[in-house]
Amino acid sequence: KNRKISRQAPYDSSHSFGISLHEIPFPLLEHHPQTISKKEACVILHGLGENRCGIHYLHRELADRLAHLGFSVFRLDLAGCGDSSMELSLDNWKKQIENILDFLSSFEQIHFISRGVSSILLPQNNRGKTIAIAPIDPSVFFFHIDQIAVEESNENPSLWIPKPLPTSEQEELFWTQLGVESSCLGGFFVSRAFIAELKKAIFEWKGIQIKKNSLFLLEKERKELLGEIDAFFIVTGK
Repeated sequence: KNRKISRQAPYDSSHSFGISLHEIPFPLLEHHPQTISKKEACVILHGLGENRCGIHYLHRELADRLAHLGFSVFRLDLAGCGDSSMELSLDNWKKQIENILDFLSSFEQIHFISRGVSSILLPQNNRGKTIAIAPIDPSVFFFHIDQIAVEESNENPSLWIPKPLPTSEQEELFWTQLGVESSCLGGFFVSRAFIAELKKAIFEWKGIQIKKNSLFLLEKERKELLGEIDAFFIVTGK
């Protein structure tokens, strides 16, 4: 039976490197290859409402699985998310990717796996593969972004605070493609400046798209997703 899962944090075999942006360090966690190294790196990018572990530790489990296949796998908190002390900014996100590409330049190939809104960060001319899980769809984003009911904050009018609970399946899809768990909207907010950045962003990328419209709360769907990514790297990574 499909069932919702409550997942414990798996053993974390990673260690971190310190990279700086605007003189503010951000850790880049590496999962070492657990077979003969392919001299290839995978970078996992999380959604807007996540951190480097992913929802229900999805990205950490994915990193361990890819390390078993011989890849060096890297995870990070995008600026303004998780433990990051940097400002939430699309420009900061892009600069983080530039720094990571430079840091990993000794690898023969660098692959990227994104979820939700981070698909807009996938390099266009990268020497590696790109996979986008539930990537942001411009038609869905632009249809909903100005229709989302938001709360006004007299204390901080610069904040964009959506009201909790989506009103339709399409709005639920909007949040999924941002990488935000809709059940947590009661405590979610971002700056209006960040929303303005997203509206100006170019939603173009090249790669494999895995269309998933849920946040992988079901064990069966989670296994299907991880298996699909495994198969892609096993078949194409020889």
